[in-house]
Amino acid sequence: MSIFSAAASVSRYLENCHFLVRAIYFPRVCAYLIATSITFWGVDLRGLSIEQAGLLFFLLSYPHIQLLVVSLCFNHEVGARRSMLFDGLTVGILIVANHYHFIASMSFLASLTMSTLIIARFPVALVNVTAALLVCAVGYWLGTDSGLISMWDGKETAAAALVLLYSALVAGLGFRTTKSLGEKGKQLSMMSDEIMTISNKLRRYVSPQIYSRIADQEKRTARSGGNALVERANEQSARKCLTVFFSDIEGFTALMDNLEEETVTRILNEYLNAMAEIAIEHGGTIDKFMGDGIMVFFGDPSTSGRSGDAMACIKMALVMREKVSLLRKKWSSEGIFSELHVRIGIHTGYCTVGNFGCDSRMDYTAVGSAVNLASRLEGKASQDGVLISGDTYQLVRDQIRTRERDPVFLKGINRRVEAHDVLGFSEQKEKPIERQSAGCCIILDPSLMHAGQVKTMLREMIDTIEAIENRRSEKSEMLRILSQTGR
Repeated sequence: MSIFSAAASVSRYLENCHFLVRAIYFPRVCAYLIATSITFWGVDLRGLSIEQAGLLFFLLSYPHIQLLVVSLCFNHEVGARRSMLFDGLTVGILIVANHYHFIASMSFLASLTMSTLIIARFPVALVNVTAALLVCAVGYWLGTDSGLISMWDGKETAAAALVLLYSALVAGLGFRTTKSLGEKGKQLSMMSDEIMTISNKLRRYVSPQIYSRIADQEKRTARSGGNALVERANEQSARKCLTVFFSDIEGFTALMDNLEEETVTRILNEYLNAMAEIAIEHGGTIDKFMGDGIMVFFGDPSTSGRSGDAMACIKMALVMREKVSLLRKKWSSEGIFSELHVRIGIHTGYCTVGNFGCDSRMDYTAVGSAVNLASRLEGKASQDGVLISGDTYQLVRDQIRTRERDPVFLKGINRRVEAHDVLGFSEQKEKPIERQSAGCCIILDPSLMHAGQVKTMLREMIDTIEAIENRRSEKSEMLRILSQTGR
């Protein structure tokens, strides 16, 4: 009964071992039983020396010690294959202990090779056999008695019989293992396809940077043998300096009430898809979509430095604004009346970023007063305007052109906030245009002008010039008539 209990205990223990660790265990036990039988064939066990008793104990316990060590410390594919190297060293010692008996030596090497080929390819088996032969060479060099030329006796006959039996056993195990691997390979292929399909669907619900971060963490955890779910749940949040972006569609609710449901869905999805592509292109982490609103932050998981993150965010905002203008023209050409305009707010500050949520659902996001400030700035932005805080402005002041606003009061912020409207990039600043003629001088600075006011002023000047010309022509006509009358 105790034997069956021990076998059941071993079986339960093997269930927690890696597949290849289990695959090699039983052949290894059989191989070392054969090695024990060959080594101690015809030896009176009652008269064993201390060295022989130690060798007997080692041969009988080695497979179980290997299983315990490998399963506890190297319970993976690579560990199972590397454990075979110790078999090669042990076989070399056995050959020396058997005084190089030819049949016994060949039986040990054959057993080693067949055991290795169960879980590894031929090069690994060759390395193991080479290790065994090196041990033999060292033993021979140290002067161990050689029995390479020996008569065929009972020991050789037993060795040959046992090797044939072991070969049949390994062949059966190999066939069984190959069949099992084939079936598991098909199952794994189906599971892999299913997981890939689900993964491709789920990845659309998270930012690409967060998805890549999770995937990398899964790979590192798999290599180390840990639990990725537990590691992510225990992952601590961090305090980081982020540039936070908020945008929404001005008057979205009223605008959408005038359109059909299908049109609203198509317009909104097309808009969000275009904005998401631009955000990803500029390296932003898309935090969430809130109806028509978008939250993006720069500085995590990767960062280009505070100035670099702030500049990338502003570039993204300007490209988004331009894209919205193109979308308006596109929808108008399709007969869809859409006055789609956006407002954008940007602020740079310290936020707490990390995993927030519960056991059933986690969200990787940023929280803090900096996030709230960016959201409030978006509400104060003008139509199609990009409004940035003074903190962001100080990081990019040499790279952009802005128009400073009066400090603004923001809901939930107990201080007045410096704000700037982004006009463009410094490198895009055009030189003033100057035109002169007799009696007239016009200087036009594109970086400062307001197009509407300039057009109105030019129309007034044209009207004035035409009035002057009319008065001059009337005066000339009167002079001509007077001259004729006087004549």
